Amino acid sequence: MLEILDAKKNRLQDCPEAIGSLSLLKRLELDGNRLEVLPPSLSQLTQLEVLTLSSNHVYQLPDEIVGLAKLKVETLDVNGNMLTHLPPGFGALRLRSLKLSYNRLETLRHEVFRPKLNGTLRQLWLSNNNLLQLPDSFVELSKVQEVQMDSNPYKSPPPELLAEGITTVMQYVRVRMHRIDLLHKLILNRLSPQGGGQPRQQQRKYPISEMPCLVNYRGFDTCLEALVPQCCGVLMSNTGYLTPPDLDEFDKAINRFINGDFYRHPLTAETILDVVQDLRATRKKEFYERIVAHLMAQIFFEETRDVFSENVFCRHTTRPWGRRGGPVIGLWTFIQGDLGTVTLKVGCLAIALSALFEDTPKNAFVEEFRPAFWTEALKTLPRTVFEYSHKALRKALLTLRSAYGPIATFEDLTFEFCECIDPNTGEEIRHPKGECVVPGLVVVKIIYTAQEALRRKEEEKEVFEAFKKTDTQVRKWIKTKQGSTRVTDEVKKRKAVQSFRVGIIDASIAQLQGLVTLKQELLVFAQQRKTQFDNGEPFHFHSLANTEEATALVENAEKEVNDKRDEIEALELERTHLKVKLKERVPEIAAQLEDSLVDKYCYVEYTEILNRNRTRALKEGWRRPWDGMDGEDFGKWAKERNCVAADRRERPENVAEYRTMEVPADDRNWDEAPSDLSERLNWDGTDNMETFRIPTLVEWKEKRAARVVAGLDPNASASEEDEGEDEDTKSGDGDDKQHSGVRSNDNDADDDANRSGRVDARDKSDAADGDAGALGGGSTKADGDATTK
Repeated sequence: MLEILDAKKNRLQDCPEAIGSLSLLKRLELDGNRLEVLPPSLSQLTQLEVLTLSSNHVYQLPDEIVGLAKLKVETLDVNGNMLTHLPPGFGALRLRSLKLSYNRLETLRHEVFRPKLNGTLRQLWLSNNNLLQLPDSFVELSKVQEVQMDSNPYKSPPPELLAEGITTVMQYVRVRMHRIDLLHKLILNRLSPQGGGQPRQQQRKYPISEMPCLVNYRGFDTCLEALVPQCCGVLMSNTGYLTPPDLDEFDKAINRFINGDFYRHPLTAETILDVVQDLRATRKKEFYERIVAHLMAQIFFEETRDVFSENVFCRHTTRPWGRRGGPVIGLWTFIQGDLGTVTLKVGCLAIALSALFEDTPKNAFVEEFRPAFWTEALKTLPRTVFEYSHKALRKALLTLRSAYGPIATFEDLTFEFCECIDPNTGEEIRHPKGECVVPGLVVVKIIYTAQEALRRKEEEKEVFEAFKKTDTQVRKWIKTKQGSTRVTDEVKKRKAVQSFRVGIIDASIAQLQGLVTLKQELLVFAQQRKTQFDNGEPFHFHSLANTEEATALVENAEKEVNDKRDEIEALELERTHLKVKLKERVPEIAAQLEDSLVDKYCYVEYTEILNRNRTRALKEGWRRPWDGMDGEDFGKWAKERNCVAADRRERPENVAEYRTMEVPADDRNWDEAPSDLSERLNWDGTDNMETFRIPTLVEWKEKRAARVVAGLDPNASASEEDEGEDEDTKSGDGDDKQHSGVRSNDNDADDDANRSGRVDARDKSDAADGDAGALGGGSTKADGDATTK
């Protein structure tokens, strides 16, 4: 029977099906022919050991060839053919030699050498194909001795790595497998919404086979097959506002990590994922800040015009969104009155959603077409692949936070009057005054940055330290012999002045009482003239031309009497107060003088610090939003010096002109009292303490008193007093991950980031999501014309 069949170089175009009947054939050589396909009957050659098919035109091996797996075939040579792939189950063969060079193989399945081939193969030729990567099962070729795989356009491993030998190549594939598995777990655990918040030690490890379903189940869609041979489009959704260049850079980094020179790559998988996760949060913050900044610019522009009436745009309202989670102490605002705690809320603007999002045609309230705030803001926004939608704006306004708290809220607003139009008839709807409730937006006028909050805190700390040192020095001087003498002299002086003032008041009251008698007589005469006019008597009796003149005559006379009586009442009140003062004991007056002296020189120190920091802010072009309501006091101070202060959110254009300004230096020695302290301290101007009463001093005194009550050191430093406060300032929102206040969950799905390819989505906008009124809370009354329900 035939055992060897040598049919090489016979220009055969077909191999007959009957060849399967040669059941004892051990060697079949068909090299150098023109064969394109092989008959399935080859699987019937039960004794076949060698099959050579080199230099033919075979483009596909029959699936039945895997039937040789149970036989003794040891050599398969298909060099120089047109194969593009190997049939499924090919790894079941028990070959010792496999030659696949000079074909058109583009890819090998990762399981191509499983389950038998990986334990028997000793010789493998793969050179001169179109392979981009080696399969994972390549590392399982435990007995391989000769491998030829050059002249392929490899992406993984790098071509230069092939020269290192089979051991290095196997190590590369082994490391690549490990990194792919690690990357799958990290993508699942870190970038998916559910996995991002789990501690690393609690994150479950998943095999690669489970990754696709688990990732999809968790809502994170990624292309796990895109990792090899060259990473492209790994992250497909839940990418937030990552731009196409960001995703390209991520693909390149992953490609270098998995398919590049692993021994040269400096970054770990954790680092790569951390970078893209932080970048996603940064891009989200940048996108939100961009649309909010352009909207705020449009709002500020419209604030100075009258296009939007007070019926839809309230320019003066407040909210308690200040520092420490409540009302703001008016740090630099001068006050008049008692030394009670002075609270100021944050200045805000209130806008009806109809004016914010909807263009208004000409109607009974609007003389001509009026575009919405958002419509005008969209015109200034840069082109992007993301959609500037109503939903994105809402999320930005509710997500972004200043250094002290929220910047906006959606509420139900009640304006004094409204601009409601019947959609069916186009006629105005006359709602009763103050009874029309509309959904609206309330947004702060000033968005504090972390740097501004820090400067404010440092300035407050400096002021408090100056208060403490001034208080210590003044009270220490009071206890000296010289100070005690000066206090005694001042007590005597004040008592003398008060006694003298009482005498003057007595004389003034006596004089005013005489004037009151005279004015009363004039009033009686005016009433008589009016009576004569009312009775129709002749003109020469009353000299009044009409009723208005008669009424005015009596009213003026009554006013003069009342004015003099008011003056007498005020003087009597002052006299009573002075008499009480005159009865006070010397120790009580001395304590008051001590406190008034402290307040006066605390005010002096405060003024020096304030002017020094104002000058520096003007020089640097900084805002000072805490300096008066929305920075108004800073603006007035700069205007008095013919300068322009930074307003709301911008640096002044002429800031370069102030660069040469000299900032006053504080070169005083606080450790020792100046030698001329006794000459410098005086009570001039302390008769009326209203000038020296400032909210900052009130706050410092209240903190000090609270520490005394709590049994703590009242002279603790400002930093100790503020410990635990201003957490927003500590975390920052300017130059770090959270920046100007992005406080949001970085693992959000970001379904509002609608990627529409590399095209402009600026002009797209979706409808307002849901009823805006549902976003409002309970019924609260605002301080301006707009109120909340």
